[in-house]
Amino acid sequence: MSTALDGIGGINVTQLVTQMMQLESRPQALLKTQQGKANDILAAYQSLAGTFAGIQTAAQAIVGPGGTTPWSLYTATSSSANVSATAATGAIAGIYNFNVTSVAAAHSVLYSGQMLLTDIAASGTSIGITQGGVTTTVNTTDTSLQGVISAINATPSLGVKAAAVQTGLGVYQLQLNATATGAASQFTVTGLTAGVGTATVLATGTDASVQIGANSVVSSSNTFTGVFPGLTFTVSKVENGDTLTVANNVTGMTGQVQALVDSVNRAVGQITSQTSYDATAKKAGPLLGDLLPGQLQDALQNAVLNVPGGGTLSLIGIQLDRNGNLTFDSAKFAAAMAANPGSTQSLVTGLAQRINTVTTGAVDPAIGSITTTIQGNQSQIKDLTDSIAAWDVRLAQRQADLQRQFSQLATTLAQMKDQQSWLSGQFTAMSS
Repeated sequence: MSTALDGIGGINVTQLVTQMMQLESRPQALLKTQQGKANDILAAYQSLAGTFAGIQTAAQAIVGPGGTTPWSLYTATSSSANVSATAATGAIAGIYNFNVTSVAAAHSVLYSGQMLLTDIAASGTSIGITQGGVTTTVNTTDTSLQGVISAINATPSLGVKAAAVQTGLGVYQLQLNATATGAASQFTVTGLTAGVGTATVLATGTDASVQIGANSVVSSSNTFTGVFPGLTFTVSKVENGDTLTVANNVTGMTGQVQALVDSVNRAVGQITSQTSYDATAKKAGPLLGDLLPGQLQDALQNAVLNVPGGGTLSLIGIQLDRNGNLTFDSAKFAAAMAANPGSTQSLVTGLAQRINTVTTGAVDPAIGSITTTIQGNQSQIKDLTDSIAAWDVRLAQRQADLQRQFSQLATTLAQMKDQQSWLSGQFTAMSS
């Protein structure tokens, strides 16, 4: 922005100040360049931290957060369409037989009285519902059928719901239904009027039960947990001769190994990209020259190569190619699981444990190598930001000083020029 003094005394104050400030601001420009590079490095390490966290997740899916859980993944197959089952941690391969002797049901009652919604259904200001040996008082300020239904449905933690079943034009019967299955869902009701009618049990609340040999196991729902190790199964029909077969879940195991391999390769590719120089674009990766990315890549590759006891992961389809990437032959892995599941699981568990150790050392929230590097970069960026801000204040003051100094100089030169013109006029007059 030009000043009113521009040109006075032959000086362009704005131009001089601008040129001087370009020189004065060079140290700050260098700081901003350093800040930009530091931000690029920080972003690269933050991205790498996310990638290593992904490797850790894949490894811990196999060996758990502690890195020491035995690898066991099973699938459960039912012989009956009326029984579904899932296998979880702790399942043991084998065949499990049982008979379904009953299925769970929720208690349900229908009252015989034909009523209008406005007819009186409660004999007083409350009714009592007893379920599982506990009586709950339901306040019925509105004693009509609709009022009783609304009061029941609005009572917290009551395991019974009410409904008006329409049997004719404007005519209804009261139906009460337990909200859960099992023998404990049975209930009785007191405090209703005679007009509600007599109660007919539509369904008796019963437990589900299965017979295993000479023993019987019951459940309030149709789902059984803990009967067989690591198995949860649900029944839907009374029948004999049901069988659950538990076997290694090779498909699921293959998927977990593939996820681990893919996550490691993702990290290797990212490290290569961030530490290389693109000759075509003439641009270096933000981490080119940093030692840590290469150290992390070496650690991941050593986890694959250094198998305790002299074993080799190539036997189960895992190996390094010449570019440092992992390859995985799922067919070879499946064959190894079929031939020697124990040894195969042990090799994969060992690999996942070693990789989990590498990733924990990298992204541990307190002492991880990537974590502490990120913290160091953040501290450096803060210092640079503070320095740049301090330079903003310093440069603003310097610009004001230069503006004042050059303005004063321009004013002085203008005054001297005016004096020179006056003297010249005087000399001219004297000569005349």
